[in-house]
Amino acid sequence: MSLRQFATGAAILAPAPAAFAHSTIEGIGDFYNGLAHPFVVPAHAMLLIALGLLLGQQGTEHVRRGLPAFAAALALALLLSNQATALPLPGVLLGAGTLTGLLLAAALPLPGWSTLLLALLAGVLVGIDSDPGNQAGIARLTTLAGTWLAASFAVLWFFVVADMRQKAWQRIAVRVAGSWIAAIAIMVLALGAVS
Repeated sequence: MSLRQFATGAAILAPAPAAFAHSTIEGIGDFYNGLAHPFVVPAHAMLLIALGLLLGQQGTEHVRRGLPAFAAALALALLLSNQATALPLPGVLLGAGTLTGLLLAAALPLPGWSTLLLALLAGVLVGIDSDPGNQAGIARLTTLAGTWLAASFAVLWFFVVADMRQKAWQRIAVRVAGSWIAAIAIMVLALGAVS
């Protein structure tokens, strides 16, 4: 057996390091880890993108109610995130992303209460699933503040992207994004059910 074959075999059989769904990025600090968090958790990113695009597709009145409701629900859920660590949130987050993506792809006019409910649901789900783990005190609050700011800004930014659509191909692109988000979430849910 050559040295190369031995090294390859050892690498394959070596135990993998522990993987954490909400691990931090070394050396960037608590606030920046919070800022990055909604974008490094795919279920969060898909739901935030879909919600922002849906609010933009539905119009300014929907975002006037939806964005403050999302931000308030997110803030409250972030503060309570350490109390709800045993909930099966990834599947619920993906389900919410699927629903929001399908509504976005359908491009039907929705009543204001429905987007308000979706915004509240998204805020609660993303907030509860964003527990920074073993942090406490100022470090925890700093991370949570970064997460709140990034998630709120993401919804607002994607609202602006969808709201600025003027041409037919831009409106179609927003609908296609919704269908992709729904398809990805459905595939992840199906693969999770299989394994």
